[in-house]
Amino acid sequence: MLNQFIWFTKQYFFDSLIKSLLSLVFLCLLCPVKFNIQSEMPITLQSFAVIMVAMCFGWQIAKGAVLTYIIAGAIGLPVFADYKSGVEVLAGTTGGFIISFFIASLIIGWLIEKPWFQKPIGNLLLWFMGHGIILFIGTIWISFFAPDCLSIIIPVLPGAVIKSIVGWGLIQLFVQLTKNRKAE
Repeated sequence: MLNQFIWFTKQYFFDSLIKSLLSLVFLCLLCPVKFNIQSEMPITLQSFAVIMVAMCFGWQIAKGAVLTYIIAGAIGLPVFADYKSGVEVLAGTTGGFIISFFIASLIIGWLIEKPWFQKPIGNLLLWFMGHGIILFIGTIWISFFAPDCLSIIIPVLPGAVIKSIVGWGLIQLFVQLTKNRKAE
């Protein structure tokens, strides 16, 4: 969505490379942030960061950045929630959420390129859809580890709603601040 407002160079390859690297840095900086609540499942900024990258730059940038982020965490860089890393995190109870980031980035990144989803209501819907995809896949995964997985998932729903509204608001603000730049 913001591809039309943000460009670093007129050469597509270099512009995409810069956006991909910035997206990866954004993911690696925000995703480890964790807020503990009275639940087994903490609220993190992972889903927020993944959806933001997809919403800002579309599926082609997001897929590479998110996949690289997941690989970086799997090989030992402390980029997962609470600065964790390793294959054991991917294979553990929260692994489904991490895997779902790639799927969500593809779907949301592809849909944001459609004109209707670039309008404010469609944009808000995508934020909720992105969190829904992540929570759905994560819940299925976690159900293999915890039979009462809903008691773990339900407390994080308010966080997903808040992250969706804040993300939507930030994008709307950015669009308003830069809409005249598109015409240049």
